[in-house]
Amino acid sequence: MMSDRHSAFLSPHRERGSGGEDSTRAVYNAFTRRFPGRVRTCYAEGSLADGSRLATSDVDLVIVFADGFHDEEEHRQAEALAQSLNRDARVELDVTITDETALAHGVWPALKLASRLIAGVDMLPRFPLIAIDQWARERMHAAYWLTIKVHGRPEIVQLPLAYPDPTWDEPRHVCREPTHGTTSTHIGISARILP
Repeated sequence: MMSDRHSAFLSPHRERGSGGEDSTRAVYNAFTRRFPGRVRTCYAEGSLADGSRLATSDVDLVIVFADGFHDEEEHRQAEALAQSLNRDARVELDVTITDETALAHGVWPALKLASRLIAGVDMLPRFPLIAIDQWARERMHAAYWLTIKVHGRPEIVQLPLAYPDPTWDEPRHVCREPTHGTTSTHIGISARILP
């Protein structure tokens, strides 16, 4: 955990590049205006937190709502505000929205161990670090989520699968059951090129 944690607004140290400090203030102020009394704190992660920020770096912020979200609509509105702020920012913003209820189940390592308090009350000491097996599971799937959701690439398999025509005179697909120690089914497609 980085030092300098207290309840006053902390201005992040000057970093190389522009827009980091202004962006953190703009994000925090926008959330406290839009959700009065609901935003408990704001943390910086990544290069802004550790002082390695470059002009090309994004700004990683975590906004923590007090207690739990009132409802799904409040959470949706918070996500929409984060997206809107990112569109209008001079630097790329990566704003994560969470609440105290979620953090009570475990805080991800970058937030718990390497973040920097930007504004509000530091609450991380009272929450546990996420369990290693849960964290490993989340990290395993993060690359797939980024590929599909952030980079906008299509999902590799679209369900339901369109199986080959059963009237074909020879099999065009093979399903292989999981082998010992695996849980996935492998599907291979074979085709004959017709003249």
